[in-house]
Amino acid sequence: MADPVVSLFIGTGLSEQKAKETLKNELVTQNLKSAIEQVGNVSEDLKTDKDVGKLLYHVATKLKTRKYQRQIVDYIATKKITSENQLKWCDYNTQIKVEAAVEDVIGKHKAGLQAQRYKI
Repeated sequence: MADPVVSLFIGTGLSEQKAKETLKNELVTQNLKSAIEQVGNVSEDLKTDKDVGKLLYHVATKLKTRKYQRQIVDYIATKKITSENQLKWCDYNTQIKVEAAVEDVIGKHKAGLQAQRYKI
């Protein structure tokens, strides 16, 4: 009997071999399963849409900013993101915003950090 998670992954367009390989990485498995369940909340049909499945696999394996995964998956489910190029741009843009926010916070506290750098 097939593993239900393998069947779930195959339903999104992964080959059986790729689905089984994905199970070996617990984090990717968890991210992909979560993304598939999330799009299923919008529409059960999306869980078996091959184009959506390809984007979800990309999110599960390559997304750098996990904090925004739910929002990005929502964009995929509502067809606001329909290609890997859009997905890459979204991830890159999110990364830029996070880096800018970190630099802003560090800039505000730079003097204090430098004054205490060897005392902490």
